[in-house]
Amino acid sequence: MSVRRPAPRRVLLALLALGLVLALAACGDGSSGGLTAVEINAPGLRFDKEELVIAAGTDVEVTMTNVAGIHNFAVYASQEEAEAKTEAIAATEVCRTGCIAKLTLNLPPGEYFFRCDIHPSRMTGTLIAR
Repeated sequence: MSVRRPAPRRVLLALLALGLVLALAACGDGSSGGLTAVEINAPGLRFDKEELVIAAGTDVEVTMTNVAGIHNFAVYASQEEAEAKTEAIAATEVCRTGCIAKLTLNLPPGEYFFRCDIHPSRMTGTLIAR
């Protein structure tokens, strides 16, 4: 009795197909979820991103690299709350050029407002937790 071995090409194709299926399953359809780590830079008087999307209901690490100037990164429930001087949901310390500041967020789904508290009218954006 002889055992028939699959051709190497078939094995390779089967492994590639399995890898594709696993990759697609891990990515989902894009309608929910978000990142669990995000980076934002402060190269001057604007952040390099005006929108950040993170995973809701899980710890997310936000890293702000201060390329130039004195900045922080603060998250508020809304722009109105920030302008009313309501305490931020979370904020990094104010730091100078060259610093890397980190904070951990765990937010329910929704839209939030972020800004640099030192430059509140110029360095702003929207954070979406989904």
